[in-house]
Amino acid sequence: FGSRLATGVNSDNSAMAFACPVCDGSGLLRADPCPLCSDQDGDADASTSGNSSCSTRGSHEAAGLAPGSVNHWCDVCGLDLQSSAAMAEHVQGRRHLKHVAGSTATKRLQRTQEQPTLTEESFFAKLAGGAFKHIVVLTGAGVSTAAGIPDFRSPGGMFHQIRCTWGSRFPQLLHSPEMLLSRHFARSQGQIYENEVQPWLRSLKWNSAEPTAVHKFCAWLQRQGWLQRVYTQNVDGLHLHADLDLPDDFVVEVHGALRNDSVVLYGDDIPRRFNTCCRQDFPKQPSESGVDLLMVFGSSLQVAPFCALPNMAPRGCTRVLVNMDLWACMVNDWSPCHRAGPYADCAFGGLAQTPGLARLAGRDVQLRPLWRDLTAKKRWPQLLVEGDCDAFVHRFFDSPTAAAFNLTLT
Repeated sequence: FGSRLATGVNSDNSAMAFACPVCDGSGLLRADPCPLCSDQDGDADASTSGNSSCSTRGSHEAAGLAPGSVNHWCDVCGLDLQSSAAMAEHVQGRRHLKHVAGSTATKRLQRTQEQPTLTEESFFAKLAGGAFKHIVVLTGAGVSTAAGIPDFRSPGGMFHQIRCTWGSRFPQLLHSPEMLLSRHFARSQGQIYENEVQPWLRSLKWNSAEPTAVHKFCAWLQRQGWLQRVYTQNVDGLHLHADLDLPDDFVVEVHGALRNDSVVLYGDDIPRRFNTCCRQDFPKQPSESGVDLLMVFGSSLQVAPFCALPNMAPRGCTRVLVNMDLWACMVNDWSPCHRAGPYADCAFGGLAQTPGLARLAGRDVQLRPLWRDLTAKKRWPQLLVEGDCDAFVHRFFDSPTAAAFNLTLT
């Protein structure tokens, strides 16, 4: 290029300070002005660009060419048209006009835009101000620990107690303590289950437990007219405690309840009402769902199909996760490269499953957590809080916005 840079001509044959490496200084490319160095159609192209949402950019800046030089790049379609004639023809074409109308460009923009970042303060303000009208709450064992009921996986929790109490007699429970609560164990060890396991479960005194702040919060949401449903993994029945006066229709006890001997063991079918309510709250067409806030309290989301519920939230729905250990909520048996647990292949609730998917409410839903997934930030505004669930509820009612609206838990 040394000799070429010494001399050259532009489109009106005047001397140039440099020669274009594409057209060798002729100013022409296939009988059209060279898109790298000719600016004779600059005004026309600028007009066309304004009318068709196209713009010229990129090539000259990358090549270090002089300002004012024009290329023929369509931002809407992502194409370099090479010439003014090609650009003029392109902007009248069906494909370009379809993109301009938004059928493709708008969707592409939606896929790349992240949802607004949530802080606890901003979330409390929206909740207190009544921004959420259709709220679904998911609860796990962590919401009942304040009532004296142990959770499953924490140190000293139920799995720890199972290992200490039954592990010496049934070594398989040391690795998989949940097997004590399986239908297989109840059938294969019938007398032991009836005469020892069931009395041991009753000794935990769940019947004397009182509702916690989270249970009261769910009832408060219902009184506000904002609660759509509570789905709970717990069998303690505290969501339907008489003191709360929460109607049965608002609560789905996914794993049954001790009070009516409907407890769902590992391997049992999930109650039919679970799938019925899922169809109502999370219809097959996500755009038809009115759910605008989904909150998860005290669940590490390890058991299917319950763990799939947060992923059923429609696009744009705010998702909040509160748990003592957030890391425990980020992976489960269906996460990539994660060791499959003993129940990863179980067809919980008689629901058809393929690896990583469950068929719920007429559609396939991911079983793995999506809180850290790259697409999560584009689908849902999210707030993840590591800490005590009751403390989170109390912080909400102590917040300035809640105080301004005179909101109290009782």
